[in-house]
Amino acid sequence: MKTYKVKVNGKEYLVELEEVENAPAATAAQPQAATPATSSQTTAQGEVVKAPIQGTVFKLLKQPGDTVAAGDAVMIIEAMKMENEIPAPRAGKITAIMVTTGQQVDNNAPLFSLM
Repeated sequence: MKTYKVKVNGKEYLVELEEVENAPAATAAQPQAATPATSSQTTAQGEVVKAPIQGTVFKLLKQPGDTVAAGDAVMIIEAMKMENEIPAPRAGKITAIMVTTGQQVDNNAPLFSLM
């Protein structure tokens, strides 16, 4: 075991690491923010996309009438100090936005509809 001092955001931590023989070599990977999976249901207004997580609507990136491609970010929900983009599940036109900036939303709350 070797002990290392690591500094993260100005705070120092002591970390113990063990060298393992015959372990596969580590590969470097770029960290990517996880995008939560969204759920949806179809109504007369189109497909209603629901919140994949509980949080606060941080920013609306699209408005009713906007055309989106599959995967385009429609809004950002902040949860646990992380900003999570909520993507359009498919290409279409935003028919309604059911939340406002600053609004608290629960998991599975309706966010927007897509035709």
